[in-house]
Amino acid sequence: MKRKCIINPASGKGLDKRTLYHLKQWFNKNTGAFDHVLTKNAEDIAIQTRKALHDGVEQIIIVGGDGTNHHVVNAFFENDRPINPDARLVISQMGSGSDYYKTVVFEKNVQNWIDLVLEHKVKCVDVGHASLMDKNGNVFDKRYFINLATTGMSAEIVSKKENMPKFLPGSLKYFTPTLTSLATYKPVMASITLEGKTIENEILALFISKGFFGGGGMRFGNEVRIDDGKFEITAVSKMSPVDMIFKLPKLYTGKYNGVKEIGKHMTSSILVKADAKMSIELDGEYMGKCDFEIVNRQKIINICFPKG
Repeated sequence: MKRKCIINPASGKGLDKRTLYHLKQWFNKNTGAFDHVLTKNAEDIAIQTRKALHDGVEQIIIVGGDGTNHHVVNAFFENDRPINPDARLVISQMGSGSDYYKTVVFEKNVQNWIDLVLEHKVKCVDVGHASLMDKNGNVFDKRYFINLATTGMSAEIVSKKENMPKFLPGSLKYFTPTLTSLATYKPVMASITLEGKTIENEILALFISKGFFGGGGMRFGNEVRIDDGKFEITAVSKMSPVDMIFKLPKLYTGKYNGVKEIGKHMTSSILVKADAKMSIELDGEYMGKCDFEIVNRQKIINICFPKG
């Protein structure tokens, strides 16, 4: 099998020379070659991924976190179609949050992410396809995401997280800006359309899940499946800062049944419009403030999962 490692040296706390040396040793010993590229930025991740797919690479190993996953997944498509429908991805545990990795190995005994390179079963999973719209309703960008899209306070937190020190653990990178946002963020009145049914509410945060986890370990996808054609929507409506402080820990456990400010929906599409545009992020990558529509693309990309 033709393999290539797409390495993001800036992921997580940064990729040091020792880690790179161990990767080289492992691949040379177990696969006979260490075909890799050290990427320079998000654009380079996309360029190198597309080049690898056009060169016939069958397995791409993403050495990075959720943001790196995002850029690789977007590079898998040209004209809304996979460049190579048979190519497969290995998701690593090399980011600050690595939330989609948690979904991949969920309740499986995986000692090291690198074992997935050789020991795996391939599943064809869903992705989200987001159309970002300007104030006139015109689409100015289209992006894919594989794990989670959020809007409102949660997306603002992601924008602040980018400025947090790299030495902090992933959970603290999210938790610290979350605390500051609790005191400053104002809910926005939004119109949310789910498969033709419209809901209007003051929204604090909205989570559109394809994976199980987000925000460095928060549990949003309790009912969603990776290939069911649906998103699990977690809508958090207006609540007082005191309520938010006491109810926030429930987001880490997923046990928020009975919390009246947290609504759950299953849908294959969602359209969000707000007069005061809300921030949106996809897989931890901040996209700005805009209206958007997201649809599910079912079973369209191959991921290497643990056996069993």
